Amino acid sequence: MFSPSIHVAGPVQNTTIEHNIIHQTSVKNARIDRTMLEADSWNGFADSTIIKQNLFSASGESSFKMNHSSRNYFLNNYYLGKYDSLPPDGNVNVKDAANFYSKYRKSVTYDGFEQLAGLIIKKKIGEGAAEGHFVNKLAIQSFFNRMDK
Repeated sequence: MFSPSIHVAGPVQNTTIEHNIIHQTSVKNARIDRTMLEADSWNGFADSTIIKQNLFSASGESSFKMNHSSRNYFLNNYYLGKYDSLPPDGNVNVKDAANFYSKYRKSVTYDGFEQLAGLIIKKKIGEGAAEGHFVNKLAIQSFFNRMDK
């Protein structure tokens, strides 16, 4: 089942993916795609994609599939977990990132976004009819400011 965490479908140009936490949880069905990022064709391939200062965390084996896209630049990203191969990147601080990231993750038995409770805000929506989970912008900014030091 095709479901990469990030899908860059060309022909797009001059795209930047920056300061994101991409947290893949474990899956119960082996047919579910575990690709972290895939760039493929949609009447053409991506060109000049910059992926910088993100944290990629995979609980199972994952991959990056850039296919025939061109001029892809990975700069100072953090890679946690197991990957079949990593793109060329200037970052080598994986151990430090794992220690730092673990402080933000909540220990719960459920392997979902609940682990990221310190980076998420829960809010009632629809006049209290439902609860939504939203990124805590200030917590994310603080996270990356501390990571980048």
